[in-house]
Amino acid sequence: MSTPEPHAALRVLRELGVAETDPVRWHFLETLARRASAEEGAPRRLLEARLTQWAAQTQRGLAARAAAPQPPPSPGPKARQALAALSERLVQARVQAMDTERPGPPPTMASIQRELQQTWVQLSARQRLTQSQASLPDNAGPLNVHHVMHQALNLMHDISPAYFEQFVSQVDALLWMASASASATGKAT
Repeated sequence: MSTPEPHAALRVLRELGVAETDPVRWHFLETLARRASAEEGAPRRLLEARLTQWAAQTQRGLAARAAAPQPPPSPGPKARQALAALSERLVQARVQAMDTERPGPPPTMASIQRELQQTWVQLSARQRLTQSQASLPDNAGPLNVHHVMHQALNLMHDISPAYFEQFVSQVDALLWMASASASATGKAT
């Protein structure tokens, strides 16, 4: 006699959208359910137990993904316009300041953009370090993953701030690409 738990778990996973979000795992679970249905006795119980374990693991993964912090939303057109206006004002202020400081050619737009980008990267890196500190649990032990990661980020920042800024910049880019990919996949379905 078969137990209804594995098939009920599959129905729950179907309702949660696993077939769309993780089609490979969904195919595996369906195949395991078909194999279990084709067997009798001890092999059937063994396959149903495995199916129950895999379904539970999938549900835990979905819960962990839902609980994970989401990357910050990308700035909209108004934010980009405001940033462009700020950049232009800073360029004008810098040019005026340089005119009064020393004679010579005014700075190029490329050099000012590099300077603004460097400032933005430094601010973003500091913000990520602050976010890391804020996400630490109050009673984190020495082997807590968040605690170890925060220590590593602090150490990286202390030893080589430039490397830390580049690292954070790359992580931000990867998070942005993942969110863009997820939103593109969500729109396509």
